[in-house]
Amino acid sequence: MPELPEVEVLRRDLLTRMPKPSRIRRLQFLSPKLRTPLTLPKSLLKKPIVVTGIERRSKFLVFRLEEGVFVSHLGMSGYWRAETKRSEIKHDHVIIEWENGDLWVYNDPRRFGIFEFHPDLSEVKWFTQLGPEPFSDEFLAQPVIDKIRGSQRAIKSIIMDAKVMVGVGNIYASEALYKAGINPFKPGNRVSFESLRRLLVVIRNTLSKAIDGGGSSIRDYVHASGEKGKFQNEHLVYGRSGEKCTQCDSKIQSKKIQGRSTFWCRKCQR
Repeated sequence: MPELPEVEVLRRDLLTRMPKPSRIRRLQFLSPKLRTPLTLPKSLLKKPIVVTGIERRSKFLVFRLEEGVFVSHLGMSGYWRAETKRSEIKHDHVIIEWENGDLWVYNDPRRFGIFEFHPDLSEVKWFTQLGPEPFSDEFLAQPVIDKIRGSQRAIKSIIMDAKVMVGVGNIYASEALYKAGINPFKPGNRVSFESLRRLLVVIRNTLSKAIDGGGSSIRDYVHASGEKGKFQNEHLVYGRSGEKCTQCDSKIQSKKIQGRSTFWCRKCQR
């Protein structure tokens, strides 16, 4: 599943490709639904749809409109591609046709993605219980640390909980915990205050470097141009089970936490 860096890279990529004026001439739904039904109010069908910007909340793209928002989530295998001529590819579900003729196409083989219209951002149910963004001031504040230290769950499960913080998926949770020297299975209430402060800074830095590296292309993720990200080449533990740790002679371990593969070094993350 694309995580925060991949969605942020895509957001920036799409922004550079958004034509001016940014008016959608036609919006086509080639399927009745993804994770939720693909529908539009009749008011949006009567005139061009004006897009004023593209933002990100957690792992969601938010297309700002004059009359509301489109909310897009890539699910497990979704991606947006930009093209000037329609290339019919299996599992295409949404086509944005701009007034200048450019096309943005959403493809999703597993259909776990989301593309919804909402009159107001406050009405988006997916956002009601989300925690702070990693690049916000709230992320490093005391309430986040208190929430982590108040839980007996494994620290990796806590930082992947969107109610605690957003955007830290499986890849970057393993990477950040390794860099911070924290065992992923350690209960949150047993991690020291100093270690948690360090971990939050490491999470922010890891996500920032992943964005700079174009995100991680593990399976399906690609940029709007079809180009793959490059940060997977810099992973220190994720996907490296059995390989030598970059800091010691131990081998990287792998075990599942709540069904998700977790990678760590027993020596460096006691």
